[in-house]
Amino acid sequence: LSNGIQDSNMRFAVSFVDKVRTLVEQLSSIDHVKALIEQAPLYDHAVGTSLLAAVLAQAIEIDMQKTEHVLGLASFLHDISLANDSEPLFQEDDSTMSDEQKKLFYSHAQKSSEIVRQIPGIEPATIQAIAQHHSKLVPNTVNTSVPVRVHRFAEIIEISEAFDRFLRHNQSKPISIVYELVEKKLLSHVSRQIAYGFRTAF
Repeated sequence: LSNGIQDSNMRFAVSFVDKVRTLVEQLSSIDHVKALIEQAPLYDHAVGTSLLAAVLAQAIEIDMQKTEHVLGLASFLHDISLANDSEPLFQEDDSTMSDEQKKLFYSHAQKSSEIVRQIPGIEPATIQAIAQHHSKLVPNTVNTSVPVRVHRFAEIIEISEAFDRFLRHNQSKPISIVYELVEKKLLSHVSRQIAYGFRTAF
C-alpha cells in the first residue's frame, strides 16, 4: 500500500485513523455503530477508506485541523447501513447481487446518512458526504433529495473506498496493475482536483 505514499503522509494518516477510531469507539453504545465494529470485513474497509481519505485530503491541501470529526467520521461510517447485511452488499459488487439486494445497495448511501443523522453532535457536512459518497461512480445510488453539488469530502470518500476495494480484491497483482485499474475505472469520473490529488498522493 505504501508503494507511492511518502512516509510522513502515511504517519499522518495512521495518526488520523487512530483519532477517528477513538471517536467511533465512543459511539459504540449505538446499535448500528456496534454492528459495524463487530462486522470484521466492513470494519477493515472503514479503516482502509479512512486511511486513504486522509492521504488524499492532505494531497489536495485540505486544512486537516479537526477534520477527523467530518471527513474522518464520514469515511468511517459511510457504509454503516450495510453492517447487518449479507456479504454481496458490503462487498459492493452488484454483479453478485439479486434484484432485491441491488435495491438495498442502491439506497445504502442515503440510509447510512439517515442513521448517522440520528447520532448527537454529528456535523451536517458529515451527513452530506455520506449521502453523496456514490454520486460519481455508482449513479444509481444517488438520491435526488440531496444537493446537486457533490461535497468534496464525498468525492474523497468515494474514490478512497473504491481504491481500498481494488487493493483488497487484487492483492496478488502488482501494484502497477491496481493503479491501471484506478486510472481506467475511477479517475475519469471524479473532478480534476481529486484526480490530480490521487496521482500526487499515491
